[in-house]
Amino acid sequence: MYFGSVTCWLTCGFSYKKFIKSIVDDITVPTLICHGVQDQVAPFEVTAEVLEDGIANTELVRFEESGHSLFYEEKEKHNKELMDFAN
Repeated sequence: MYFGSVTCWLTCGFSYKKFIKSIVDDITVPTLICHGVQDQVAPFEVTAEVLEDGIANTELVRFEESGHSLFYEEKEKHNKELMDFAN
């Protein structure tokens, strides 16, 4: 599928936002986006907000205290959001 870090895409001169927008049109199912606001690998503004804008029927959950490992840093909240979304 799609691999690489934001830094790599930006260093290579590739527009990361443009890349994300090019793949979200294929997503047609209800989508939960869980994203750490402190993420320095895939910055919130560059990734989560672009995904939310590009995918219909999306719920974006901000994890204020987390970076790239929100499933570990805020595991209780992450598990609750996943269970709520699945139900």
